Amino acid sequence: TDLDFSAYKETFQPIGTSSIRFAGTFDGRGHTINKLQFLDYAYDYVGLFGATAPEATVKNLRFANPKITTVGYNVGILAGRNFGTVDNVTVDSATISASGYNVGLIGGYNFGKISNVKAHKASISALGYVGGVAGFCYGDITSCSVEGATIQLVSKQQFAGGIAGYMSRVKGHANSKLLDCSFSGTVYSSASEICLGGIAGEVAYTEVARCYTAARILSGASVQNYIAGLVGAAWVCDIHDCYATGVVDNANSAFAAGLVSEDPETDDS
Repeated sequence: TDLDFSAYKETFQPIGTSSIRFAGTFDGRGHTINKLQFLDYAYDYVGLFGATAPEATVKNLRFANPKITTVGYNVGILAGRNFGTVDNVTVDSATISASGYNVGLIGGYNFGKISNVKAHKASISALGYVGGVAGFCYGDITSCSVEGATIQLVSKQQFAGGIAGYMSRVKGHANSKLLDCSFSGTVYSSASEICLGGIAGEVAYTEVARCYTAARILSGASVQNYIAGLVGAAWVCDIHDCYATGVVDNANSAFAAGLVSEDPETDDS
């Protein structure tokens, strides 16, 4: 049975917290949650799940018309912070407006594995670490697509991307993977000292492969903005078999590129 929160007057309380994380399996079996909303939410860990544990699995679920407005950190339609496995999730017509950091449609802060996500017509605005799938990611993202999204980065010295805002690995672990993903839409900011990319704002110790964008990447500030069609900045990465189309506009700064704006130690063949 689908769930419809259209007439629900109370604020939904996320399942799991930062200290007691959801550790089970949630199989939506293809059903839809309509109009899940957190309006003027004043706490961190915002989403259907506040936080998921490494053993958690969430799969086969669709969200329609979800909306979040919050001053909190770690914000996602599915999970504020994800350590588990997410697979086969669709998000349609989502709106997120956050005055905090770590914001994405699936996981605001992701340490787990996210795959087979489809998102359509999203609007996301946040201070920093903002992405179409995950805002801040220390895990893997594979086979995800975000279409028709608008992503706005508000604060300076931050990161935003069509799939991930910032992505790296946990120290001492294998490199993270961002594979077979696509983005269409707009990523923009008027802040300074930022990284914007169609796939990711910045990646480090990450393999980026078979990804493509058809996007507008726009910056209106004047100093040290790294923006590009694919990845704004990359450090010690393997980027291959990717392409980007669309517009990259960073008129007031020299750091703009079709694929990667800053890549001192990157293989981008």
